[in-house]
Amino acid sequence: MAKTVHIVWDAERSLAANASRHLPALAAAYFAEARTLLAEAAEPAHLHRLRLISKRLRYTLELFRQCYGPGLEQRIQSLRSLQDLLGETNDAVASAQLIRKSRGSVRMRQYLERRAAQKASEFRTEWRTHFDAPGREAWWVGYLHRAGRRTAKQASANAAADGVSSGSARRSSVHRTPCSDAALGNAGDAASTGEEPRLGAPFDPQLREIAASDPANPANPIG
Repeated sequence: MAKTVHIVWDAERSLAANASRHLPALAAAYFAEARTLLAEAAEPAHLHRLRLISKRLRYTLELFRQCYGPGLEQRIQSLRSLQDLLGETNDAVASAQLIRKSRGSVRMRQYLERRAAQKASEFRTEWRTHFDAPGREAWWVGYLHRAGRRTAKQASANAAADGVSSGSARRSSVHRTPCSDAALGNAGDAASTGEEPRLGAPFDPQLREIAASDPANPANPIG
């Protein structure tokens, strides 16, 4: 498993400068760990850790939306698409495990296991052909470094234009940058966010039909 990246924020730098310095490393670490997890994941259930680190990266990036331009939104959306597939995989895996020992659940469990395998396959295809296609990691890392650096420079220029001394400018630039102070305070929380399987998520029509065919089934998760 890839080494965890620990961030130490520099209070003397603007929020944008900290973002430019640390977010590229977070993205690179995500790609490295995701590749390792995919190489080791023999079953759909083994993708759960990948779902969690994808969620963590997305939540962290969302805190810094105002430090970047539309390019960040494009990257967040591509990450969200991965999360959707991983979430559907996890829902099917968790639900199949939940009803495994219940009487009369064989058909439903088999359907859920097939669905988990299908969604895991779709995820791998999306990852290989789009998200981690050649040059995509550089597309992420380069953007997070360059765009954040431009915002940091603009914040420093604004402070200088107001006649603030260089020492005070660094301390004040966090307030003058488009990035909010709340992002700096919440960054650590986002980096440690996890979530349990979404067992209460809606089921698709085919699963509902299977359940309806055996209304006496005590394992019926629909009711």
